[in-house]
Amino acid sequence: MDKAEAKAQVDALTGPMESAVGNLLLNLDLCLIACGDNSEIRKNRRVIGQIDFIFKDRQLQKIFLIEVSTDTSGISEKMDHFFSRWSDEGNIELVRQQFSLRRTYKMIRVFFQLAGSQEVPASIGHSLTRENHVLFRYDFDYFTDAFEKVGAWAKNDFFSYLDVKPRGLTSVDKPAIQFYLGEDIRAYVYVDSAKTLLQCCYIFRRKKDDKGYQRMLEKGRIGSIARKIEKSSIFAFPNSLLISCPDTPQLCSNPAGKSDCPHSVIIRVPNYYSACRVIDGQHRLLAFADLDERYQEENFIPVVALEDIEKHREMKTFIEINSGQKKIDRNLILVLEADFDWEIGATPTEFFEKQAVLVVKRLNDSNGSPLRNKIFIPEALAKKKGKITLNTLVTAILGNNFIGKKYHLFQEDHNDINTPYIKIRDIFVRGKQKFPKYCRDTGSFFLTNKGLRIMFRLVQIFERNHQKGNIQFILGKFFDDIARILDDSVVNQLEDFYGEGGANRAVEEIFKLLKKRNHQKYRELSTDLRKLRQ
Repeated sequence: MDKAEAKAQVDALTGPMESAVGNLLLNLDLCLIACGDNSEIRKNRRVIGQIDFIFKDRQLQKIFLIEVSTDTSGISEKMDHFFSRWSDEGNIELVRQQFSLRRTYKMIRVFFQLAGSQEVPASIGHSLTRENHVLFRYDFDYFTDAFEKVGAWAKNDFFSYLDVKPRGLTSVDKPAIQFYLGEDIRAYVYVDSAKTLLQCCYIFRRKKDDKGYQRMLEKGRIGSIARKIEKSSIFAFPNSLLISCPDTPQLCSNPAGKSDCPHSVIIRVPNYYSACRVIDGQHRLLAFADLDERYQEENFIPVVALEDIEKHREMKTFIEINSGQKKIDRNLILVLEADFDWEIGATPTEFFEKQAVLVVKRLNDSNGSPLRNKIFIPEALAKKKGKITLNTLVTAILGNNFIGKKYHLFQEDHNDINTPYIKIRDIFVRGKQKFPKYCRDTGSFFLTNKGLRIMFRLVQIFERNHQKGNIQFILGKFFDDIARILDDSVVNQLEDFYGEGGANRAVEEIFKLLKKRNHQKYRELSTDLRKLRQ
């Protein structure tokens, strides 16, 4: 059926989420075979089951059997029933016969679980294979967002996520210049059309706990580059697209030795869907996805292809390329670095930054934490507005020695992240109890980046003085005293202080007020951290 007829059938479905999923797959350029009442599967006129959607991709010769669920109970049984029934060869044969599907087309089963639990039930883990997949509401939102930004090219993202490959993995010969990165990574420079690169490349996007590393696409940036291409304002791309080819361990059958490089060679570049992963240059490439095909055919992009590079080295390459650039959010660099194992001796900064990131993630995810879902941690659909940033928390945790190095306050040993999590969580629990107006919701003063830095510095000075014996009372009593001096006029004054230096001056003002109210109690207290750490 043509696309207009397919859309009419999808829009006529009674379930709004079924229609939404159907339209998403139509947008990703899959061909609808059947849905709704037309997708009942019969044997000798008896209905043996119904599949919500049956889609086809002609180019890859795949059939997609789609189930959409908005149920909140009995999820594992429904998933198991779907995968079991439509993995049965007898039932699959009925599907093929009823819709005249070629036997060469491979079946892919996808269960969209759009409500209730958003985790794969342990009981059906054995059912998940390269042919059986569960996608959740988060995944649906992600691919919908991707389509809105880059159109049908989001299909590459979808296929890479499902690990869908064509039957015959094809490649094309390209003249290239070989060279080496470091001692052992072979790299090749060549030129290809934007159209070919759009077909074979995909973006290794970070979605929740997936170990992708690319940041969220910026639609405005893609559109800006696209319009410049249309107006011929851009005649060339001086920076190469950097890719890896994980399915092709050797791009050149007869590579040159390091001493002979740079060297002219012929490489075999894979040119099928999701064959090449973009390490750097995603916005440059995806600008062409927003343009007519003639622009994709007429424009050529220089490419550097890395051969046989492990994923963790690929991610480190991305970090090294981008960590010094303003366009890369420091929050993303931190969350990527936390994916690696760091040795405390060789890389103490990265080691302790990773520990701080793990603590912050627990603060953001745990039910008992006042900071639950209030922290911006980079992933594909994460929104920064109105949230405390990961970078602010990590900087404040390390800067106030709650974690790390010689003077750490909240660790039993260097590998301890549980104690810092409990201590930092309790800081915000107490703040919410003692001065709720300023520590309750996102946007409350002590749940802003500025207020958080002040709060942590207050706690560090209190803890150091307590260790020195300069004060004899506990943290709860300290928060009681802060609550007595805290009002809108004081907070307005604190709002005028900026940055780390501003946090220090704000803390000095708070202690002046505390000493003025109860001089005897705070007379021995010092705010000189250099002396307190001795």
